Amino acid sequence: MTEKKATIRDVAKACGYSVYTVSLVLNNKRGVAESTAEIVRQAIRDLDYNPLDNLPGTNRIRHKTLGIVVPSAFCEAHPFYQRAVAVVRILTSIRDYDCKLFTEEDVIRRLQNEEGGEPGFGTVGLIVFCPNQEWEKYVPKLLDKNLPVVLLRRSLPSQPGLLVIQDDDREGMMKAMAHLHQVHHHSCIGLCGFHISEPTTNPRYIACMDYMKEHGCRRESGLILESKQYLEMGEQGLVEWVRTCRKEWGMTAVICWSDQAAALLVKSLLKAGIRVPDDMAVMGVNNDPTSSIFHPGISTVLVPVEEMVTAACRYLLDYSVKTPPKVQTQFHQSLVIRDSCGKH
Repeated sequence: MTEKKATIRDVAKACGYSVYTVSLVLNNKRGVAESTAEIVRQAIRDLDYNPLDNLPGTNRIRHKTLGIVVPSAFCEAHPFYQRAVAVVRILTSIRDYDCKLFTEEDVIRRLQNEEGGEPGFGTVGLIVFCPNQEWEKYVPKLLDKNLPVVLLRRSLPSQPGLLVIQDDDREGMMKAMAHLHQVHHHSCIGLCGFHISEPTTNPRYIACMDYMKEHGCRRESGLILESKQYLEMGEQGLVEWVRTCRKEWGMTAVICWSDQAAALLVKSLLKAGIRVPDDMAVMGVNNDPTSSIFHPGISTVLVPVEEMVTAACRYLLDYSVKTPPKVQTQFHQSLVIRDSCGKH
């Protein structure tokens, strides 16, 4: 026999308030004291109540859709985020679910406009992938609306309905530095396109600096090409930066923030007659598809996007409040060595 689903009247009876008051809370309307609203929400959680369960034709809207949140609309054209979205679409399709794409601005706006309850998102849960905007604030609000969330590559304290999945940028960068060190780029390695506006909290940058200090590598500020400079200087500017670093400090290798940055650097150097890897070794990060088809192939730090997103999908597609699924939450980065930086 199918278990009877809770109704709004069951919620009203359990919390001791009227159906009207429960409806106001469900729709995030004003006029209900926060203490009262929390009592209503607790009754909703206790009864595992879903307002869409008792509406004809809406089960597919709520129960057959999984959402993924990316930082902005521009991410749809970025290989790193394309990998994550592709995995969600494949896995949801296999399970006969739809995939719904949100940006962080979408989520924040819905919450600010009090449209962010379950009907507003219409998903069984959200995968928040590499967020940039105040995820510490909006993720708890999503959880308060009984919407399970998987947070990827960021951190938050443990909360009911939240799963945090992480890899280790420091680990990957240490492996990259060690490889370059082992293939005779001992004294001088440059950094290209790094985001170091807050250097004390950037694990990639910190890992590079720690490795250089430990192994006696040069650490002049001119060897670090920040992301803003990188975006502004163009191909000729990149070549001039490399030539200056080679002449002033003997730079023989560069680690780029991404595979896209590495591919652009290699292309620029080859056009200028600088051989890769003979004159300058280059390594990227992410292992995006372009890194394997580029010539020479881009050596890179593999960020396990597919594995992490697969674990997130498994968690949300099989989620139960009483017994949340157990999935892997810690992943390791590794190296993919191709021709751009030389081999052992």
